[in-house]
Amino acid sequence: MSAVNNPFVVGKYISEEYFCDRVKETQQLLDHMKNGLNTVLYSPRRMGKTGLIRHLFSQREVQEKFYCVFFDAFPTNSLSEFTLWLSKATFAQLGSKKDSLWKSFISAIKSLQLNFSIDGSGSPTLSLSLGEIKSPQQTINEVFSFLDTLDKPVILAMDEFQQVAKFPEKNVEALLRSACQEVRNVTVIFSGSEHHLLNEIFMDVNRPFYQSAVYLSLGAIEKDEYTRFAQEKFKQSGKSIEQSLVETVYDKYAGTTWFVQFTMNNLYSMTPNGSACIEDMLPKALSNIIGFNEESYYQILSSLTVKERAFLFAVLKEGTVKSIYSSSFIQRHFLGTASAVQRSCTVLMEKGILVKEVKGYRIFDYFFAEWLKRRKRALATF
Repeated sequence: MSAVNNPFVVGKYISEEYFCDRVKETQQLLDHMKNGLNTVLYSPRRMGKTGLIRHLFSQREVQEKFYCVFFDAFPTNSLSEFTLWLSKATFAQLGSKKDSLWKSFISAIKSLQLNFSIDGSGSPTLSLSLGEIKSPQQTINEVFSFLDTLDKPVILAMDEFQQVAKFPEKNVEALLRSACQEVRNVTVIFSGSEHHLLNEIFMDVNRPFYQSAVYLSLGAIEKDEYTRFAQEKFKQSGKSIEQSLVETVYDKYAGTTWFVQFTMNNLYSMTPNGSACIEDMLPKALSNIIGFNEESYYQILSSLTVKERAFLFAVLKEGTVKSIYSSSFIQRHFLGTASAVQRSCTVLMEKGILVKEVKGYRIFDYFFAEWLKRRKRALATF
């Protein structure tokens, strides 16, 4: 019996059974870790890099030969916050596993006043707040030293690592580079979704991390492979889906894993047992998805100024804009001056509403773009 009600899992990793492909990329990462090669894992947002890391960690060889720590840097805005969440992730994933690691963690982290409690299962939990991070540099060095002394090699995955380039402190990259250099037992995966920032960190000859890691770029899963996966999941549950429908969904979102999976999840839930999922069901599925998020979409719009909304709708109308500063684009949509466009673009990029790709600028969230298209007339006076 399937462990989940819907095999098209969104936003988390459950097991290999519900994970599509990435055989080559998983093996590449494993080879890098076994050979002690720090790796920059890049992919556009929602393409599945976090799932790939979780999948790597679930491999039997990795579980037997390595300790693994996953740390998401995306919510952090300073070195102190980075240190806090790195410390908590390290303890939660290693220090709480057995008494020997717990005691080693306590012994290693001397810069903090660590407070522990025992939860309902008898496992220790760490109570740590931002105000207790008095010397971030020392604490980071202590965390790395703790990892370096363990009885197995450690894989440390720092997701959305490009956040460190946005911190107000000026020495963050040098501090972290030094910490990484000082350890022999720790191999790091620096994953991220902002290509230009990752390039600046790792490819600029004047930056501390210059050429300190190998690159691995994660693209879309091959269409044929995903189609096979989707049809097999329907079949295993006594359902079926037209090949052309899977391909339509894949193409609609350019193979971006999260959006494809979310749509397939909805289509699967709409299909009765023993029945077929057909093309006519897609519009209903999209309406469902848009309905789930409508309140948040209104909130996004309400956070924008009139000029920012005008710029947003201009990009929506064109789909992808190669040059947002071209006079033809600005005049065609009555956007005023190039400087006004630049300000609007900066805000929308910072909010994650727009993304810049090789082909140009576009609205990142395909579902948000679809909602805007459907509600455009009603939103004109919003």
